[in-house]
Amino acid sequence: MNFEEVDITTKEQLSALEGFIDEHKEYLPGQDVVTLFRANAKARPEETALILSDGKRSYAQIDEASDRIAFALKQKGIGKGKVVSVMIHRNEYMVTASLGVLKAGAGYQPPGSILSAGEFYWPQ
Repeated sequence: MNFEEVDITTKEQLSALEGFIDEHKEYLPGQDVVTLFRANAKARPEETALILSDGKRSYAQIDEASDRIAFALKQKGIGKGKVVSVMIHRNEYMVTASLGVLKAGAGYQPPGSILSAGEFYWPQ
């Protein structure tokens, strides 16, 4: 079986995802993921940003949770110039964790990648 033949989403999920995609959006130079996410969180704080197995999370909730992760990492001296892997099971919470790493100023590296990370973070 080829990778392209593996269906991991239902037709309903694909339809919902297509509503989030704006293929004609132009981004200005210098806009990064953190800046764009914060702008969305400010503009639509109560809208759904992430659907988790135990419910939905708003932009404000994800923004706050990722800020807490960024703060914890900064307290450990992790920031600009560091690369971090967050050691959690692969799931929807990795979105919040990776955003927190980026907010701390560090580079995010998915666990298990072929590169070796300089830092590992185990959420408490």
